[in-house]
Amino acid sequence: MGYTDKITSEIDSLNGISGDVVGALVSIKQAIQHVNEYVTSTAAAVEEQSTVTSDMSTNMRRAAAELT
Repeated sequence: MGYTDKITSEIDSLNGISGDVVGALVSIKQAIQHVNEYVTSTAAAVEEQSTVTSDMSTNMRRAAAELT
């Protein structure tokens, strides 16, 4: 095998590795997007629960005030 063939083989190998890295990065990006969607929906649910809890607390204080 000559130098040119060896260099060509090395370049082909690096191209294959580069393709694998790109594929892995795409998978990581998709995983991060899924986590982001989950965190966003969880934050929205927590905010909604906080609002409901605050409303319940206000209503309980009003009811208690009316009893006194």
